[in-house]
Amino acid sequence: MTINQKRFNGNSRSTVGTVSDIYASVRLLWSRIGEPFVGYSDAYSFNSPKGMCKTCEGLGYIEDINLDELLDWDKSLNEGAIDFPSFGPDKERGKAYRDSGLFDN
Repeated sequence: MTINQKRFNGNSRSTVGTVSDIYASVRLLWSRIGEPFVGYSDAYSFNSPKGMCKTCEGLGYIEDINLDELLDWDKSLNEGAIDFPSFGPDKERGKAYRDSGLFDN
C-alpha cells in the first residue's frame, strides 16, 4: 500500500486516516480480501448508510431527549409543565402553546 505525502490541511476533527486518505484504501482492501464477504467498500464506511452504526447513525454518540427531565407530568401548561427557560408560563413560546387551542391547559 502506498500513501502519498502532503501538507496537513485538515480541521481539528481530522484523523490520520482522513488526512492521509488511508481509510479509503483500507476499506477497499477489506472489501476485496475480507472473510467472510460482508459487502463492498462502502460497507466499511461510517459515512455510508450501508456501513454506519445503526444506533448512532455514524456519529459515534447518541443524542436523546429525556422527556421526564423536560416535562413535569403533574402540571398543566398554565402551571409550567414544560421545564425549559423559553417555555415558562410568562414566556412567549409558552404562551404560544397555551393560546394555540391544541392543548387542554
